[in-house]
Order: sequence, then structure tokens, then C-alpha cells
Amino acid sequence: MKKSIIIIFTILIIFLINSCISQETEQPQQTQQPNNRPSLKDESLIQQLDTNNIDRILNHGNSVWLLKFYAPWCKHSQEFQKTFVEMSHLLKDHLSFGSVDCINDPMLLHRFEITAYPTLKFLYNGQLFEFQGERTIEHIVQFLQAGYKDVVAMPYPLIDQQEILKRQLELQYSREGMSQEQIDQMEKQIKEKQQEYEIKRNARKYLEVEHDHDEEKEIAEYKERINNRKSNNADNGEVLDKEPPKVPGNSTIDSNSINILESILDSKIAYLLFGSISTGLFFIIKKRISKKSKFMKIA
Repeated sequence: MKKSIIIIFTILIIFLINSCISQETEQPQQTQQPNNRPSLKDESLIQQLDTNNIDRILNHGNSVWLLKFYAPWCKHSQEFQKTFVEMSHLLKDHLSFGSVDCINDPMLLHRFEITAYPTLKFLYNGQLFEFQGERTIEHIVQFLQAGYKDVVAMPYPLIDQQEILKRQLELQYSREGMSQEQIDQMEKQIKEKQQEYEIKRNARKYLEVEHDHDEEKEIAEYKERINNRKSNNADNGEVLDKEPPKVPGNSTIDSNSINILESILDSKIAYLLFGSISTGLFFIIKKRISKKSKFMKIA
């Protein structure tokens, strides 16, 4: 009995030792497996954009871009950089990635209407769609697939305003070395550019803002125009907007027909009530007569 117990214990000890050794040998094999996740420092797929190259790169072909506008000192921009780098590797076969430093290039900040950091804009078919939501890969991918359709698109901004600012800066810093004729010529060019930009800006404002459909306003304006036309034609002895003659049909019934129908319906109801009451009285009288006749026979 003692020998059997000793043998069982020795077998258990050997089994435990073998299991510990196998775990130690498996751990280094697991750590040696390669990591397929992209390095968070590999920014090779992100194109750094600035004033000098942004139009040339973005307007080349029909490419699709996801643009990040950021500030180097912004904490949220720094935290989002890891996600942006990871997306550039995961979605590299579907779109391109660009990054704009708005602090070093403030002209692009105003040109693309950036109001917060970081800002993501999806460039597709010459239109910019701004992402607003939780900055995770899942939410951004949903936005790129279909969510951008629910966002008001912004056309790719014109460079006219940027050219005006550039020429104004050139004139400001190089005025001392220029002749009066050159200064006048540059000021003339600046004014021409400003006029061109104002025409385009007003046209865009006219289409997008001032002519949005306001149904109540349009109805009021229409009624006012009709009333003005009526008053003008009345002064001239003309009659406007005569009431069209009524055309009889299945869908139009005059008041006399309606009264006739109502009287017919009332008479039908009266006949039904009279008939039901008379029928009931007839059966009651019949029962009483039958009872009396039976009583007389018995008597």
C-alpha cells in the first residue's frame, strides 16, 4: 500500500515538472512572433503639404485624399497622430493622406476655413467634406464610406485670395527697392485680383446663401406680386385672374344634389325604423292571439 502511494506521488511530481518546462519553452516562441501592426513612427505614407505644393499635389489626377490640419503644440493633434499614421497604412490602397501644419502656414489655415485642431477634411471629386465625430478608425472609416454624404460640401477653395495676400506682402517688404512705376503696377494688379475675387465670392454667396429656398418668403413675395398686378390692371380697367367656370363632373356636386341625397337617406332610415317597429308589433299580437286561442280550447 505504501509503495503504491509513493509511486503515485512520484508520477505527479514528474508531471508537474514537465508542464513547467513546457510553459517556459513556449513563452519565448510566442514573443518571437513577428508584429504585423505598422510602426507608429512610420509616417512615410503621409504627405506633408504647404503653400508651395498643396495645389500641385491635390489637383493631380482624380485622387482621393484625407487631409489633417493640425497645430504641433495641440495635445489633441499629438494624440490623434498615432491613429492617423495607422490609418495611412490600413487604407493605403484606397486613398492618400496629407498633413498641413497650420502654424507654419497660416495662409492655408484661413483658406481652408480651419477653426479647430485637429480638423479632418475628405477631398473627393473636388469637394471637401469635414469630419465631425469621434476620432477613431471605426468612425472615420464609416464617414469615408457613406457618412460624408450627409455633410455639406465645401468646394476646393480658390487661390485668388492667397495670391492677393502674397502680392500685398511682396509689395510691403520690397517697396524700398522698387520704382514708383513698379509700385503702381503691382498695386493695380492687386486691385484687379481683389475685384476678381469679390465677383467670385459674391457669386458663390448669391448661390449658396442668399438664394436658399425660403418657402414662406417666396409665397409672400408671390402674393405681393399678384396683388400688385391686380391693382395695376384694375386701374387700367382690366380684370385679372377671373374665377374659372365650374365644370360638372363626378367629383363635384352642387348644394341641391347634396340636399336631395340627405333627404333620401333620411327617408330610408325612417322606413327602416317603421318597418322594424311594425314587424315587432305584428309578432307580439300574433303570440297573444295564439295564447288566447289555446286557452279557449282548453276551457
